[in-house]
Amino acid sequence: LANPGMERLIVIQAKSIADTIQLERLNDAASGVPILALVDPGSDPSLMIRAMRGGAAQVVRLPFELDDFHAAIHRIAIQFGHTHGQCRTITVLGASEGCGASTIALNLASEIGRLRNSPCILAEESFSFGRLAHYLNIQPQLTIADLLCNIELLDAERLRGSLTKVEENLHVLVGSYESISPVKPTSEDVLKLFGLVKQLTDVVVVDGRYTYDEVAFDFVNQSQQIVLVAKPTIPSIHKDRKSVV
Repeated sequence: LANPGMERLIVIQAKSIADTIQLERLNDAASGVPILALVDPGSDPSLMIRAMRGGAAQVVRLPFELDDFHAAIHRIAIQFGHTHGQCRTITVLGASEGCGASTIALNLASEIGRLRNSPCILAEESFSFGRLAHYLNIQPQLTIADLLCNIELLDAERLRGSLTKVEENLHVLVGSYESISPVKPTSEDVLKLFGLVKQLTDVVVVDGRYTYDEVAFDFVNQSQQIVLVAKPTIPSIHKDRKSVV
């Protein structure tokens, strides 16, 4: 605490009510410095609430889970204005059906997670019917279509519960895979959904649609990087050029 302006984080394990009292005193003495509390609610369920009341910016449950810890650290960074770790969105966009964009998006997300040794989210922009669930042979309980149906109630924690862990540092959010969904989201709904996705990680890879409608273009405009995939055919290349324009 001796270096003003230095980015600091206090981590404290609250094992008892006395520890939460010390946490409160520490919060008073180090105003403006975030505190992360580690709490085992099995020993005393009230410690979770006491730690938050004492001034902890985030509380992580014990036994320790790495994904939960990363989420807490990310949330503290946002709460205390450290925007240098803002999420980067990479949209992989096929010029036409069968270009291989989904395969490229999947491999790209997997490699980014491996090289960065940090969770990467692969999200599907196909709302009515997706393909990632079948590619990966997974059966998520919630899909993008389900989330969009109750977009007004959606928050980051519910979204986190809809992610499926495929491998270390790779989580996916899939479109409807059991039936064709009638959902027709607005641009505002889609941007809100993916805005919450970006709160959960540093890099999001999106398996984009090739429909080129207003919703798709509004979303692509929010991406930091776009990967265009085309087949070596005249129609595909023609669509690819139109999408760039």
